[in-house]
Amino acid sequence: LRGNKIQGSIPTSLCNLLFLHVLDLSTNNIIGEIPQCFSHITTLSYMKFPRESLLYGRSGYIDDSSTLYFVDVTMLAWKGQNWEYGKKFGLMKFIDLSGNHLTGEIPHSLAKLLALVGLNLSRNNLTGLIPSNIGHMKMLESLDLSRNYLYVGMPTSFSNLSFLSYMKLSFNNLSWEIPIRTQLQSFYAFAYVGNIGFCGPLATPKPMPNGSGPAN
Repeated sequence: LRGNKIQGSIPTSLCNLLFLHVLDLSTNNIIGEIPQCFSHITTLSYMKFPRESLLYGRSGYIDDSSTLYFVDVTMLAWKGQNWEYGKKFGLMKFIDLSGNHLTGEIPHSLAKLLALVGLNLSRNNLTGLIPSNIGHMKMLESLDLSRNYLYVGMPTSFSNLSFLSYMKLSFNNLSWEIPIRTQLQSFYAFAYVGNIGFCGPLATPKPMPNGSGPAN
């Protein structure tokens, strides 16, 4: 349902869709808070498929061992880029609520979505702290919380996200020292830009072929 003119709040009845794999309500006019009951969605809370099957889209390798097939091609914003998914789309476990007008705090109950590989809550009006138990989501590969009003800093449990390869926390009100000897230091500075005062050594971005750096 991405890219429409949907208004109102997210209905809690969505939490009854126990076999939902991907929820994409991005770029709408949705208001209100993120429902606490998302943790009731069974397929997002428990691992059912081997990790090797949770790979890439049409541009990358996909394991052909599964019997889940989808005929239509679907676009999904994944790690900052749009990817086309056809068959095996059902192997993705992803929530994208970006580009709306959501308010309130990020529910701690989201950390119960242990099978989630991607979470995008960017470009909203979310406030408060990043949930301290976010490190429970150990399957996360992509996390975007940029352009909100989150404050304080990064919970220590962040260091448990060993599969995290794409992260943006930019343009919030965060201020904290990035833990040393963790994968969090491998992210480029633009992942943290626009905050009060992150400190600590960060990876140096490699120049693009035209001499410019990575896009924000």
